Amino acid sequence: MAQQVLPRLLPAADAVDAEDRVRLRLAVADVTGQYDDLVTEARSGTITPQLSAVVHARYARWLMWLSKPNEANAQWLEAVKGAGLAQLGEDVQDYLWALRGLHASFGNGLTFEVMEYGQRARAVAREGRALFVGSRTETNALQQLRAFQHPIRRFRPGARVVRHALRQQLLESWVRGDLAGEQEAHTNLADFHRTTSEFADALRHAVAAGEVEMAIAAARELGADAAGCLNDPPLAPWAIRAALAAFSVVADIVPADRSGSYVPWILTRLEVAPASGWTDNGIRETAIGALSNLAFALRGDNIAEVTDALTPYLNHLVSQLSMRRAIKTIARMLRANPGHPAPSQALTAAIRDMPEPGHTALLWEAGPALHRLRDVLEVQASDPNQTVRAGAVELLARMQISHPAVNEQAVRAVEEVHQAPTGPRVTTDESGGTTHESSGHFGHALSVEDRDRLADKLIEIASDGFTAEDHRAAAMIAVTDLAPALDEGKRQEVFDKAWLLIGGLAPGDLDLGIFRGRLEDAVFGAVGQLAVRQDQVQRVHALALSRLAKRNGVQGLRHFIDIDPGGTDAIRVLAQHESPAARQMAAVLWSRNPVNRNLGADLAADASSEVRRQLANALGRIGQYDAALRDQLAAQLQADCSAQIRQIVKETMILRADG
Repeated sequence: MAQQVLPRLLPAADAVDAEDRVRLRLAVADVTGQYDDLVTEARSGTITPQLSAVVHARYARWLMWLSKPNEANAQWLEAVKGAGLAQLGEDVQDYLWALRGLHASFGNGLTFEVMEYGQRARAVAREGRALFVGSRTETNALQQLRAFQHPIRRFRPGARVVRHALRQQLLESWVRGDLAGEQEAHTNLADFHRTTSEFADALRHAVAAGEVEMAIAAARELGADAAGCLNDPPLAPWAIRAALAAFSVVADIVPADRSGSYVPWILTRLEVAPASGWTDNGIRETAIGALSNLAFALRGDNIAEVTDALTPYLNHLVSQLSMRRAIKTIARMLRANPGHPAPSQALTAAIRDMPEPGHTALLWEAGPALHRLRDVLEVQASDPNQTVRAGAVELLARMQISHPAVNEQAVRAVEEVHQAPTGPRVTTDESGGTTHESSGHFGHALSVEDRDRLADKLIEIASDGFTAEDHRAAAMIAVTDLAPALDEGKRQEVFDKAWLLIGGLAPGDLDLGIFRGRLEDAVFGAVGQLAVRQDQVQRVHALALSRLAKRNGVQGLRHFIDIDPGGTDAIRVLAQHESPAARQMAAVLWSRNPVNRNLGADLAADASSEVRRQLANALGRIGQYDAALRDQLAAQLQADCSAQIRQIVKETMILRADG
């Protein structure tokens, strides 16, 4: 396009008056990047003072998009000075906002400079500008957009009219060198295209605006095609963050023949100083998140490349989020490629270097492939230092592997739980500190008597109104993990006690104001695991529908709660609901009673990958009721676009083959 336009612009730039010639040369410079002559003339006074400021601003804008903050900062300062000397208050304000954005995007967040530039911008009288004097384009564009989205009159403006007004806003902001206004125009255009269901355009403008949540929403609607936002990766930090966030949403469903092609550029964001564009800790965290969602699809050389790039993040010197995402990514690659040595070697080193339970627990993402690290975990668990072996012991317990250290810790966990105080006490209970959340993993290593004692004490802690809510919730999570190890009679008894806590905190209970609602959520998960009798299962189903109706605004579900608690009609309504959360619940509930075979096929073809993943995770349970139905759904899900879902199905069928 530039090759077609430039031959027309260059002669025209010599044929018009001086001001229009400058504007045409600026348009050419935006394409070619050749700003040097214009900037020299602006500094020498050859160009009028009014347009000199615009020249510096346009160059600064161009440098910002190329992630050259130091050069851009110098140009913005010259633009502010020039506009101030020319008494163009509106332009001065726009350039100060751009300086604020520069320091926010390329600096360390909310710094003194960011606040200072914002204060200065607000203090400037918004009077006078070099170009588009008196224009109301911005106001008109916003009014047209709001009238289009929320019409208060009988007629609303047409999409064509609104699109033209918003594009005019974008054009004027760009020509004036108003970067903040340009980003605002991109935001408005993204909002407009979302309203008109033009999600590809919505994503493009959301990325340009740096609107992460809008980019994510558009990517969800677009599906795998949203990965195209990295076909020509942006260079500006705000756009990089939004593009990576959008890509993360669809990374798992990118076709296998394309998934590896995105890895090289994503890995450059992990470098200290990439050759082009920008990176910082926030971008690195987002990049590792994208790799985590891409991990199930990676094969061959990509596995070693990603593992090598993430290995420096397997330590305590980086941000916790980066470290946790790095472990999760490598564990997922091991799960999908259990025979590849690189992930196994990296995780072996991580087990030894970061033995804390909170870090070791992340290896659970490796799924069945975690057994390949069993020898390493058993050696680590044999270390006489309790701190060194704690994480390995807990992971072996979750894997239900018998080991002396697991048996020893199981007995210790029971005693520690029994020593926890309940009832009125001298010191007020506080949030945080040690909880008993992990104790439920040791149930299989305990005698029946100790197991029952542990369940009783955990329920006592969860029911204690003098204990902080997060500690009560942790005890209930431990009950959830312990439930499969309890015999049927004990599960029924614990269920009845847990059901009394279904509403969360009672009046008069200790309420510290943090983690509010966590107990209610933990109880809900526990009763779902504990339910044995049919009446208990029906009560859980009814509770699930009630919570959904209360929390997600689902209408009409209470009717089904009253007439058919947990029945097939209620599940069918959930499966057809517009909310993915409702359909996920339908997949879980249906898997426990898969009578309607057609409903299972519909859930396996659901538009939401989360719904299909819930169904894939339940294939083993479905096979207990109907092996033929399990095989039918497995065949359908084996062709799923999600690499994670295909991996889950593969593991289920391997377990089936192994008996």
